[in-house]
Amino acid sequence: MRTSQITAFAITAFISFTSQAQNPVSPGDWDNIRVGRLSIDQGLSQVTVLAILQDRRGFIWLGTQNGLNRYDGYGMTVFT
Repeated sequence: MRTSQITAFAITAFISFTSQAQNPVSPGDWDNIRVGRLSIDQGLSQVTVLAILQDRRGFIWLGTQNGLNRYDGYGMTVFT
């Protein structure tokens, strides 16, 4: 269990340091923003998310105590 937590942290840290910062959203783009909820029902490994990052390819990465989760807009992939 401890090894998977360290691995998830290391992967999250690597992604954080290697990804580029996203451009801020301008007020004219606010109408195009969609907000949704991700939960265990959508495949999230745990409800408590400790870190969130979007990479330059558009994937949303979510770090939890149960692993690293990648959301592609359609489904979740869990890396433990």
